[in-house]
Amino acid sequence: MVISLTSYKHSLFRRLTEWKFSTIKVLGSGCNNCKRLLENTKQAAKNLGLDPDVEYITDMKQVMTYGAMGMPVLVVNEKIASQGKVLKVKEAEKILKKLKGQG
Repeated sequence: MVISLTSYKHSLFRRLTEWKFSTIKVLGSGCNNCKRLLENTKQAAKNLGLDPDVEYITDMKQVMTYGAMGMPVLVVNEKIASQGKVLKVKEAEKILKKLKGQG
């Protein structure tokens, strides 16, 4: 089977632009672990060719509305995707890949 490079690029571009992330948020207290999760999440999104705004929320009243039991928290499309752990870039990539298109 022969696939032209042009059709491959078009297919890849279409798949990447179909990924819908209405929101990506990192919830935390402002500590170093929370900031590391924020940076790792931004890098993971960049590595996947995504350009979402990653919101960083430190207001405890807002954080508590998600019902998370541990911080830092990664929220994708208003659902907790990870909590109580500083995800490495590759781990964040896995989560974003898994949740693609659920927005």
